[in-house]
This record gives sequence, C-alpha cells and structure tokens, in this order.
Amino acid sequence: MTVKGSLIYRCNKSSNPKVPFLITSESIGDLSSMSNIDIISLRDINLRFEDRRKLLRGIGLEITVSDLRRADGKQLGKWIADISSFYAYCKHARFQFILSSGATSVCELVSGRSFDSLLETCGIDPMSYWNDLDNWLQIRLIKRHTNFA
Repeated sequence: MTVKGSLIYRCNKSSNPKVPFLITSESIGDLSSMSNIDIISLRDINLRFEDRRKLLRGIGLEITVSDLRRADGKQLGKWIADISSFYAYCKHARFQFILSSGATSVCELVSGRSFDSLLETCGIDPMSYWNDLDNWLQIRLIKRHTNFA
C-alpha cells in the first residue's frame, strides 16, 4: 500500500471512515472503554506499573518535543536519557515509539533534520525509526481497511 499525497488524520473517535485516520487519546484509561485507539499521547514518559499493564501490543506511544522549548540544560539531559530508555522499552514491549513535534501552529513545527538530530542524540538510528514508523502506519491503516483513492 502506498500513500501518495494523502494525509492521515488524527481524531478522538472515528468520525469519517472515508479518509485515512488514526484514533488518538491522551488517557490510558480510555483503552478499557475504546478498543480501537491507535495512539496514546503521553505527558509523562515514566509509566506507572498499572498503566503499563493496560497497554495493548502494537499501540503507538507518542512523546512530544514541544515542552523542550522551555527546558533548561538539566531538564533536556534528563529528557534525552528518559527517551533513550523509553525507546528501548517500546521496542522490547512491541509498542510503536512516536516522537512528535506537538505543534499546535505552523510556527511550532520541527524540521526533519532537527528530528533526525534529536533521534541521534537520544541514541536512536533515524533511518530505522522512520522505517519502523512507516511500517507501523501502513499496518494500522490496512487494519482499518482504508482506501487511498
């Protein structure tokens, strides 16, 4: 399946099945009431044990870099160390690690080169990360029987 010039929409619940979409949530508790969630956006990298047990294999765990804009050197160093261990946890537990800009406007977007540099700083191979993310997206969209016409 190839996507040419298409967007993948994020929504809180399935609202328009005619376009490719992924369902997101900011609460792990939603997994018990909605089994079709694709991505959980985490505010805190350190998951409680109870929350880890609720997560389903193959789900995407999203971390945003938007909060780093206000971080000092110490906070940035801790974040990088946390991301490295969180990425290893995601690989081990078969979750998809998603690093997102967290942008709410065009001014907050992060360039691809900046993402690659950030991934390398965290000890993550950018090429491997993007390939894994692409494969995961394709699988999730195929499961939704999304047609790209």
